[in-house]
Amino acid sequence: MKKLLAITLSTYLLVGCQATRDFISPPGEMGKNGKINKCHDWVSNQQACGEAIYNAPRVAKLNLGQSISQVREIMQREPDHRSVKEDRGQAVEEWHYLTNYKESVYSVITFKSSKLVSIQAKSM
Repeated sequence: MKKLLAITLSTYLLVGCQATRDFISPPGEMGKNGKINKCHDWVSNQQACGEAIYNAPRVAKLNLGQSISQVREIMQREPDHRSVKEDRGQAVEEWHYLTNYKESVYSVITFKSSKLVSIQAKSM
């Protein structure tokens, strides 16, 4: 009986602590220091989890035809991965943002001549 009580109390304290941490620094929100709050769940990369929560609603606000500066203003952070190449004389730039931590899905934002031309979800 004492063991069951100890397990129940420990579980209650852990859940309460996580709820307190989530209230003080909600996962996926940018703090005053400019850093994104990490997840408090039992995940292998708590920072990446928080960044995915932060990125997903911002990617949903993007529209084709926007400029790089407009996209940067909406995203409010640099991409997780960036690549640039040339295709038929045009600069093609891709920005990758993790948008679903559990499924390892990145939103790939593609610019041609500095204009947003596609947004695709890709599993990595």
